[in-house]
This record gives sequence, C-alpha cells and structure tokens, in this order.
Amino acid sequence: MARGGSLAGLARGGSLAGGKMSIPKFEECSTCGARHPLCEPHDKTSFFYQIIFSQEHKREVTWEDAMRHCDEETKEFWRKELRERGIDPNT
Repeated sequence: MARGGSLAGLARGGSLAGGKMSIPKFEECSTCGARHPLCEPHDKTSFFYQIIFSQEHKREVTWEDAMRHCDEETKEFWRKELRERGIDPNT
C-alpha cells in the first residue's frame, strides 16, 4: 500500500498491560491509538479502537466506520485495497 500504512498493524498505542488499557500517547490518534495521518482511516484492528467503539455504539467497528471521517477519494482507495485483499469494507 502506497498510502499511510498497512491494513494490519497500524496501531502501536493503546495496549492491555496488567489488565488495564493504556491511553494513547499524545502523538498517536486519540480515536484509535494508531499513528496515522488524520486524513487516513482509523485502525480498525486496534484493540483500543475496538473497545471504545463497541462501548459507544454497542456493535463491532467496521472498516467503513474507520473511514467515516475521510474524503471520498481516500475512502475509494481504501475500499479498493481492502477488496483486493479479500476484505469486505463493511466488516
């Protein structure tokens, strides 16, 4: 992927250590705990993002949710990349 990072493992923040979830560091996205440009999707695979999203929305996060704040060009790019890898953006 040429843009912004990989689909899996963008997140480096938000960990579960000693049974407690850590808050992302200042330089990390406060929504998902990953380091990514603000114009790129949140990291759906981030444990931090999954827990916070689930608590707020009472359902699992999807890639479409992670892209909700992106412009249409970025969304189309990520949808294409996900589909090429056999991943449904609605999951």
